[in-house]
Parts: sequence; C-alpha cells; structure tokens
Amino acid sequence: LVDTPGMAEDSKKLPSSPGKHGVALVTFSVTSRTSLRIAEAILERLQGMGAQLLVVACKCDLDASRRVTTVDGRALAGRFGAKYVESSARHGRNTERVLADVA
Repeated sequence: LVDTPGMAEDSKKLPSSPGKHGVALVTFSVTSRTSLRIAEAILERLQGMGAQLLVVACKCDLDASRRVTTVDGRALAGRFGAKYVESSARHGRNTERVLADVA
C-alpha cells in the first residue's frame, strides 16, 4: 500500500517489490494534483514488477475541493494496466470494493 496523500512530492520512499504474485495498491487524493503526480511516479517504478496494480482515488466525497477528475484518474490507471476505483472512507463509498479488488 502506497498512500501518496501523506507523502512529500520529492519523497523517494517506496515499499519493497510486491513481486509477481503481489498486489500494489497506490492511492491519491482527488483534492491534490501533487498527490496524483506522486502516484504516477510510484506506478512508473512499480511497472514491470509483475504485481497486480490498483489505483485508488480517495476523498471522492469532497466535490467542492476536487482537483483531479475521474477521467484523469482512469487515464492514469489505464496507462499502467491498473484497476481504478474512487472511494470515500467518510461515506463508506467503495471501501469494500477496494478490499475485494485486492483479494
């Protein structure tokens, strides 16, 4: 799990390789373009490691603060052959789906 909303833009911190049978779940906040750029950089580094990739857009309940569109999020996931889901922990939106997608 890589939680980009909590990372600095220049962060080099990445988890160890998830391996070919693993899952890499990369999150970003829809309220932050910086978060999306960090997620993209992480996906670039994870690409080719053989893991299933899942991109999760968090905070999708914050429409007034939204800076990343669904189209942008889907496009990012598509570039890396990843599944994409938008979620809201606050409202419980798609939280079970995220877990089901990585199971």
